[in-house]
Amino acid sequence: HNRAVGTNNAKDRKLFEQRSKDYYRLSMIDIDLLGNVKAEEYKPLVVEEAYSRIFYNDLLHIIGYEAKAFKQMHDYYAATGNRYAQCVTALEMVRAQKGENETEVKKSRYLQSLDSLITIYGDMKVAGELAVERYKCMENTNDATAAEKVQYINYSLSKWGGWPRQSLSGHRSTSMPATSCCCPRHRDW
Repeated sequence: HNRAVGTNNAKDRKLFEQRSKDYYRLSMIDIDLLGNVKAEEYKPLVVEEAYSRIFYNDLLHIIGYEAKAFKQMHDYYAATGNRYAQCVTALEMVRAQKGENETEVKKSRYLQSLDSLITIYGDMKVAGELAVERYKCMENTNDATAAEKVQYINYSLSKWGGWPRQSLSGHRSTSMPATSCCCPRHRDW
């Protein structure tokens, strides 16, 4: 009987995964070309999203995200002076290194890495994404108090309140009473 490659067979899945990695690696060989080609040239295959502006609507960010080639992207954006894209790709590199059992704010290497990125990129509105991630990290620890979370929300809103994902509903602690704030719904960037 016939079956699709990659289904019900561990050997096929491994082969598919290896080929996928190989093709993604090959897709990133000419990174300058990808960085200079605008995604709009590939419509309707590619749909432009609001966050694409961070990457100057290039094809690199589309292929690079799929390939999870964040270090290559970060280096390219650093070389071309796109600090917004540097910030976002630096965040992706840090996310890729995140440990599973980071339950204390004071001991969290992930949180320390986020704070380092905030120090580097905090002068830009896009650092609001770093603040959102930091707050999510605080939410998943067992030693961040509700007061500390509220204090961080207020701080991040005062610094990066213009960032689309900086709505309080995206930061809201489940331990906070529902009446403590009224804010717009969370939006993806």
